[in-house]
Amino acid sequence: MTATATLASLHPNIRLRIGVGFVQRLLSIMLMPLLVIHLAVLYGPAAAGVLTVLVAAAGIAANFLGGHLADIHGRRPVMVAGELGATLTFALLALANSSWWSSGAATFALFLLNTCCSQLATPAADAMMVDVSTPENRPLVYTINYWSINLAFTVGALLGGFLYDGHFLQLLTGAAVLCLATTAVIWRWISETAPATAKTTAKGPAAMLRGYLAVARDRVFLLQMAAAALIAAVEMQIGYYIAVRLAREFPDQTLLGLHVDGVAVLGVLRAVNAALVVALVLAATTLLGRLGDRTRLYGGIALFTAGY
Repeated sequence: MTATATLASLHPNIRLRIGVGFVQRLLSIMLMPLLVIHLAVLYGPAAAGVLTVLVAAAGIAANFLGGHLADIHGRRPVMVAGELGATLTFALLALANSSWWSSGAATFALFLLNTCCSQLATPAADAMMVDVSTPENRPLVYTINYWSINLAFTVGALLGGFLYDGHFLQLLTGAAVLCLATTAVIWRWISETAPATAKTTAKGPAAMLRGYLAVARDRVFLLQMAAAALIAAVEMQIGYYIAVRLAREFPDQTLLGLHVDGVAVLGVLRAVNAALVVALVLAATTLLGRLGDRTRLYGGIALFTAGY
């Protein structure tokens, strides 16, 4: 079977979800560091750090809630609600940073709400991918998704880096338009995939807590979740710290004939980082393919730690 035939054989929801996910990641990668930089300009780096932690905590809570809602109400309604919320908050963020209205407090509140909306829909989108994939085609699904993530990372980092200065309003407005388009795609073409047994799932906060407590009894899952949370915490802090520091301290200069400031250089660095990740993954797959998963995992952790 050819690669094209294999790709064409995937459930339509998967192909649509990868496309929608590309747009979502592009917007997140393009705008989230810029919003942190914007808060740092308004309130200073220390206050921006505290506000960013609050946004992250709210996003985690929304993620837990979204998983429960996806089981009760289905994948599609939660995805539509989350994307519609992201559309509205991006539009209001544009308004709060326009010549008609400028508000730091509103920018923070809308940044928090936007993150919550996005995280609310994430479990539903991930569950939908599992619903309509099989153990046989899942490697292909996640390989394509991986390339989509890195392409979004490269494009989003460059757009955000070079357009932040003088075009922040246009970036936010464009984000609202793209979110509206992805909402329409989800509403019109993505079908419901939740198992029929989901209808019998108990509702309410107590039922949600019981469900997560049942999952928490799996020791391996808990260790994996703790490790993922720690890695995410480190990457978020260092990523936003570098963003704020470059924006404040990097001198304006010329790079390959282009005038760049700290934010533009941040975009270049993030794009180069994404390209290196893709290149090194291909090399690592070739060089380390014969090693076991555990050896590669520990080797990766050692390199990750040495890098920091």
